[in-house]
Amino acid sequence: MKDQPEASPARPAGSDISSGDTAAGEGASQGGASQGGAAGQGPVAAARAAGRAMLAAGRPAPPVAATAPADPARPEPAPPETVPPVPEPAPPTGTAVPEAAAPARLVAPPRTPGPAPVASPKLTTAAPAVATVTPLPSPRPMAPPGPPPPAAVPLPGAGTGAGLATFSGASAARMRRRHWGLLVTFILFVIAPACVVAWYLWTVALDQYSSRFGFSVQKEEMGSAIEMLGGIAQLNGSSSTSDTDILYKFLRSRELVRNLQDRFDLVSIWTRPADPLFSMPANPTIEDIEKHWKRKVDVFYDNASHLIEVRVLAFDPQDALHIADGISTECTRILNELSAIARQDATQYAREELDKSLIRLKNARQALTAFRVRSQIVDPAADIQGRMGLLNTLLAQQAAALIDLDLLASNTGATDPRYTQAQKRVDVIEERIRAERARFGEQPAEEDQRYADLVSEFEALSVDLEFAQQAYLSALASFDSAVAEAQRKSRYLATYQEPTLAEKAQFPERRLIFGLALGFLFAFWAIMVLVYYTLRDRK
Repeated sequence: MKDQPEASPARPAGSDISSGDTAAGEGASQGGASQGGAAGQGPVAAARAAGRAMLAAGRPAPPVAATAPADPARPEPAPPETVPPVPEPAPPTGTAVPEAAAPARLVAPPRTPGPAPVASPKLTTAAPAVATVTPLPSPRPMAPPGPPPPAAVPLPGAGTGAGLATFSGASAARMRRRHWGLLVTFILFVIAPACVVAWYLWTVALDQYSSRFGFSVQKEEMGSAIEMLGGIAQLNGSSSTSDTDILYKFLRSRELVRNLQDRFDLVSIWTRPADPLFSMPANPTIEDIEKHWKRKVDVFYDNASHLIEVRVLAFDPQDALHIADGISTECTRILNELSAIARQDATQYAREELDKSLIRLKNARQALTAFRVRSQIVDPAADIQGRMGLLNTLLAQQAAALIDLDLLASNTGATDPRYTQAQKRVDVIEERIRAERARFGEQPAEEDQRYADLVSEFEALSVDLEFAQQAYLSALASFDSAVAEAQRKSRYLATYQEPTLAEKAQFPERRLIFGLALGFLFAFWAIMVLVYYTLRDRK
């Protein structure tokens, strides 16, 4: 270490490059001389001398490669090209920054042919004659230790995109004009209206009482008489969806409002001048009453079970109970009317057929009665039987008279008075037989009309009467069946909860109304703030 030359004093960054080169050359010559004297001090001394020379010139020392044993099989590589030094930027004005020395780098020399070296834990360096010094730019000047400056120190190239500014820290937050504006709008649009709502709900609003009742429309379907005799009669109570829907609409109709207004005077029940927000206005019209009805009467309808529940509000519990009873009565009335209309529709056609068959039966009976009065024949069948018996009797008498006449003719002559009397008897009987047969024949009889025509007319009237009777019986059976079916499908109002009398006021729901009002006001204010900041950021 004593053979190593002393390092020259450091030079400023703006010193001449030639002086650095001269120092490097001197260090290299001294290293070469040391190598000829002692092999152990040559490489290390050369590297250190080169580093001192570079420090003296104001540049960092070149890297020194580690020495490796020479390999006879490999050719010696060419020395690396020397890189000219890059001038460093000038430090800021008024700030003295001392130069910092960079550590020396080691460059491995090429191997030389020779015997394989013995493994050693120490690092073997190359000869100083082979070492090549690669100058590097000097490092960035470092500021002397001390307290940080209060302001940001711009780096080289700041403002042109080549560098960034270094900040010392964020400043303390402070209220600005827009912040005070947001606070004022929050008080005006949220706090103040919420206070007004709370004041009205807890000081001005009157207590309201509720009365509830629930019902469902049921339809009874009974089995027929044959099913009842067979022991398979059923009594099935099922809800009628159509009737329930009709009642649900009826509970919100103007007809119900008008009927209850005439019965209970809803205006006087729901009008309270001390509470203008939750009461009915003075001197309302039917439209105003109907509108306020929807606020005081709530109808809840369950589509699955077809149950209807009604809630009535009033400032007095007795008034709420009376209105609920009136609604139940009106629902029963309208349901009975619907049942009557359904029964009338079900029996309408059967009743019309029954009326027609009854008129036909009456006409047939009147025609038959007129025929009997005109012909003086009550029962043509019996009259025919009597006339046929008379004809048979005449025929028998005629046969007996002819026999007597033949006997007289054989015993007496034609001048015998007995023969003459017997002949007259036969003639009279024959005349009577012809007259009786004329009644059933085509020849005109003594009567105004032939007996055969009378019998034919009577038979036609009898057929008409029989058909009218059968039609009437069939229509009557159909009508009775329709009436029985309509009665078996009767509808009624099944009330599962009678109107209740309230003991405690539960309305208006002050906490709920205040919470909803506060949430709405805050949401409105937040939307206004978002709109303001959106417009402000777009400028």
